[in-house]
Amino acid sequence: MIKWKFRGAPKDVDEVIYFRRSLLKLSSDVLFYFGIVAFLVVLYDFGFRHAGIIDTTLNGFYLLSLIVIFAALTVRNVIAFKRPAQKGEKLYAYLLYGLLALGIVTRLFPESAFVTGFSPLAFLSKNFFAYLIIIYVFLGELSKRSLAIYNQNLNPALMFVLSFLLLITIGASLLLLPQSTFRGISVTDAFFTSVSAVCVTGLIVVDTATYFTAFGKTVILVLIQLGGLGVMTFTSFFGVFFQGSSSFQNQLFLKDFVNETKLGETFRTLVKVIGFTIGIELFGALLIFLSLDPTNFQSAADQIQFSVFHSISAFCNAGFSTLTNNLYETGFRYNYNFHLIIAFLIVFGGLGFPIIFNYYKYLKHHLIFRPRQYILNKEFYHTPRIINVNTNIVVATTAFLLLFGTVLYF
Repeated sequence: MIKWKFRGAPKDVDEVIYFRRSLLKLSSDVLFYFGIVAFLVVLYDFGFRHAGIIDTTLNGFYLLSLIVIFAALTVRNVIAFKRPAQKGEKLYAYLLYGLLALGIVTRLFPESAFVTGFSPLAFLSKNFFAYLIIIYVFLGELSKRSLAIYNQNLNPALMFVLSFLLLITIGASLLLLPQSTFRGISVTDAFFTSVSAVCVTGLIVVDTATYFTAFGKTVILVLIQLGGLGVMTFTSFFGVFFQGSSSFQNQLFLKDFVNETKLGETFRTLVKVIGFTIGIELFGALLIFLSLDPTNFQSAADQIQFSVFHSISAFCNAGFSTLTNNLYETGFRYNYNFHLIIAFLIVFGGLGFPIIFNYYKYLKHHLIFRPRQYILNKEFYHTPRIINVNTNIVVATTAFLLLFGTVLYF
């Protein structure tokens, strides 16, 4: 029987294990560094005006990107699947492989009858699909690497400040791209806008509605979301999600960051924060969409973009608007349903997640556990105090200030 030999392995490490670890590290490095390059190319594609041979070159690069990502993920997961893995994880990986494989085939044969006659396959041949895959890989690898930073015993407050400074710098750089504005923007105005969006102040030095393109408004919206929720919340969530687990030291760091008392509930708290944020913002966007007059928009897509932008901006208390005169814009100034939806989103966002989670537990208790007790004919021997003192104080103070302020304004 021939035994596998791999030169370069330490004496106390099995050659096969060392070889697998080396391949695993190589695939991760390829995904990380190639993901950075590919993401920068996507930013160039979005941020600069180009045509002709450059478009052809970009299309070729996107095909190369799909092939490299498919190969690196295959190497990584073939090795990983030799260890026990969850069925859901395998199913998710197989689905991703299938999409990547179809994306490569459709880009190699875009004019075939099979591709042009089936719209989902035609979508896979578009650059937008390549954008999604590249951004997905970039965020996943970056988030996993960010977890390693937490192992450096850095102060969570320092990490929080540094993450904001980095986000502001990246945001200002993106706003300086030619495709972000119609007439260009100065460095000072770009940094001011980035700071205002990340720190959710709502102050502007240029008109958001007429100064920025759709790409520029998307950059501002992402900055608002990351700034309002916290860039480290997203990176931590995606890092644990893509890695599948987190170390004990990661959990200690994140426990302090998300203000969670139970170590085992850290990732669950992150999931709740992300889930509640997206859920409330989507629900708010739906209500805004239904409250709007379609004649004020050129298309339904513009109405959807408007609704999503203002829902996120309101819930994050950012104060940004794509209307030149803000809510006093003609066609919107007397739409009181729209105004009230914005107001309620601002209030919910200002209360904070601990208050929302507290009332979520309260509703869950009375809508699920109490009816179940009545159905089973069991008496309640103990009713827990779900609404804590902090929630009562915050809600009562908020209600008083809103009522008092309303009376004064009236």
